[in-house]
Amino acid sequence: MIKEEYLDELAEAISKIKTPQKAKELLNDILTPNEINDVVSRLQIIKLLKQGFPQREIAKMLKISIAKVTHGSRYIQEHQNSFSFMKNNKNTSKNWWQTSKPS
Repeated sequence: MIKEEYLDELAEAISKIKTPQKAKELLNDILTPNEINDVVSRLQIIKLLKQGFPQREIAKMLKISIAKVTHGSRYIQEHQNSFSFMKNNKNTSKNWWQTSKPS
């Protein structure tokens, strides 16, 4: 189990990042390529679920198992406040979490 103080240090370091490029540099410095891929995949699952995409479609789009998408869906339900920064707001269409839902 990770010590809370270490998690606090990481959170503080992340909160001080000013640009996406610096954030990317930090991620590349502290995570392996597989870890980065896992984090990116999880965020994409959450983004697409919040936008209303069906779970099976997300699995197909991201080429992952339906079980991973279902896990993401359960996590969102249990931790809704954790993802409040990913709100679907048409006024923020330039943000990375905005993807058009197919009609």
